[in-house]
Amino acid sequence: MVMDTNEAIQSLETISFCALKISGRTEGRQVESWHTMMASLAFARLALNSLSILRLSPGSSLYLAGSYQVWDLPSVSSLSRNLIETYLALHYFTRTSLPADELQLRKDVWRYHETCERMKMLRAGVPNSVGLPKLQDSASKLKYELTQNSLFKALPEDRRRRVLQGEIAKLETNRQLCVSAGVSEGYYDSIFKYGSNHTHSSPFSFSQIDGFQADDISSRRVFHTAFDTSTGFVAIGIRDYVKLCPDQLPLMDDKEKHLVNLWEGIFKDYDAYFTGPN
Repeated sequence: MVMDTNEAIQSLETISFCALKISGRTEGRQVESWHTMMASLAFARLALNSLSILRLSPGSSLYLAGSYQVWDLPSVSSLSRNLIETYLALHYFTRTSLPADELQLRKDVWRYHETCERMKMLRAGVPNSVGLPKLQDSASKLKYELTQNSLFKALPEDRRRRVLQGEIAKLETNRQLCVSAGVSEGYYDSIFKYGSNHTHSSPFSFSQIDGFQADDISSRRVFHTAFDTSTGFVAIGIRDYVKLCPDQLPLMDDKEKHLVNLWEGIFKDYDAYFTGPN
């Protein structure tokens, strides 16, 4: 699948607007569970993330810089990495058919991680805060409840340790979630590493900036990695979310459905379509 840069941007715009419409139509609905509520939040964040990429992309109807052609590769690539993580959280939350006790454990682990993060930030920035003891008490209580949970006790030792240290919020790794979502692990490894290089300002990211020429149309293809990745993960995000809101599927047009089906297939066998980041 070979597209020019404008076509890549238009595909992202089509699927992003579709996600935004679905999110807007489902906002404020009564939900049956905490996981469905979190899936709704994750899906809204996925749509907003993709819109932020479009605002930085010359050629998009949402582009913010007007007549200026500002090609911000580091920001677009960093946002695409964040979008992948948001999708994986969405997929994690949409798996609502799991046994009730496992769903409860997932919720408890998530809440514990959130409490630990609040505590760490407050301890570092305002160590004398009057709110810190309350957070510490809450974290201690949640930690104790986890250690008494039989399902938690059955987890691999390293995973239990990382949960209790507040290092991870999900009981599945990103690669495990990719397998569940039908995303090639090799594609995920490559594309996430690509985005991480830009997020962390690595030497590789500087070399890409140095080699980029905004007035060279062929040079702009370096952006396709972020554009295509974002289009793909928003597409399968829609696929996952409409399973919780099936009334939304008939409201999608044929072009939107085609993009969802196309990217679901690409992610399963990406070697036929991608040669990897430049």
